[in-house]
Amino acid sequence: MTLVMEQATDLHGGLLIDELRPEDKAEIWALSRRAPEQVIPWSIEASEDSVWAVSDDDGLVCIFGLYEPSPIGGLAAPWMLGTRRIARHPRELMRRSREFLDGAFRYYGRLENYVSRDHTSSVRYLEALGFRFQEGSTPWGSPYYRFWKDRDHV
Repeated sequence: MTLVMEQATDLHGGLLIDELRPEDKAEIWALSRRAPEQVIPWSIEASEDSVWAVSDDDGLVCIFGLYEPSPIGGLAAPWMLGTRRIARHPRELMRRSREFLDGAFRYYGRLENYVSRDHTSSVRYLEALGFRFQEGSTPWGSPYYRFWKDRDHV
């Protein structure tokens, strides 16, 4: 099955909201106390030109992107949310993720974000990509990892 990658649009965001895998939905709630309908459009908009939709023959697989929390500092936050179809393409998505991160390091010295400790498949994925982790918890008690990767450790 061939994967197609294209610039993500609001249409892709709507499809993702409808088909979001349960573990991503739980993570959004655990870390933000917001609904996917609030977080996904914001994530796409905040990522501007660095947001991509990946589809296979059956539909949307995932959306991933990179946003700058601040216009200074050389820091960007990578993110990915998927449908159940994401599990069909682990090798190809890993390859494309590595290429995406390599490209991001041309512009940023550090990539950093947060992942729910309960989202074990995402934690394993980030480990395989070489990210480092630090434990924490939200003010309401949801456990998370801050994950990061520096250009020097690529």
